[in-house]
Amino acid sequence: LNPLKLSFTTVNDDNLPDNQNSLLAGSLRLALPRGIVLQGSLLVDAISGGLDSHAPDPLPTRGALAVVADIPFGHGMAARIWTGAVSAFAYRAPSGLPNSVMLRGVGLGQNFADCWETGVRASFVPRPMIVLAPEIVFLEQGQGDFRLPTPPLPVRGPVIFAGVVERTVRLGVAGQTTIRQRLDLDLNLGLHHIENAGHEAGASRTRGVAQVALTYRFGGAVRLPE
Repeated sequence: LNPLKLSFTTVNDDNLPDNQNSLLAGSLRLALPRGIVLQGSLLVDAISGGLDSHAPDPLPTRGALAVVADIPFGHGMAARIWTGAVSAFAYRAPSGLPNSVMLRGVGLGQNFADCWETGVRASFVPRPMIVLAPEIVFLEQGQGDFRLPTPPLPVRGPVIFAGVVERTVRLGVAGQTTIRQRLDLDLNLGLHHIENAGHEAGASRTRGVAQVALTYRFGGAVRLPE
């Protein structure tokens, strides 16, 4: 709800144990002519060395970035282009997992951090009540995982892409249609080619994935008492 949030908790500022993971985050949405919309968000978890030279951060620089562009191409057609990256030690606190940035064991972003993703998706309406959206996505996933125990401090590792990097190319298509009133059918099909599968150097595999969902919408006219 707040596009810009600043929070700093340090031993020097508050005379308290520095056991909290503070963040600086912001989001921007820009609506341009012809219906083009640009969106971006930035999260800085910590900068290695910190803002106080007397209290250097024991973990590498941590942060995340996402940029999205939505471009309409006329009646019933549009495209989305996006890219995003999350550093290897994002969401982690030097004091360990209990103070890491998460909700019920899940981090703020996709995957578990240490990744870079970019993709292009087009959507169009071939017939009334039917939407198709083919896409191509590239994902690079390192082995940085905030759920793992924190290595001995200070950590001298890469800012992003720790260990063996797994690379995935996805060719996919999503579709949605209304079968009958209040009943929707959603399909998501994809072909994934993975290099260094399972973070094993030289291992590769190709697999198909599919997701099918039926959604029924309850509701109707609501009469309010006079």
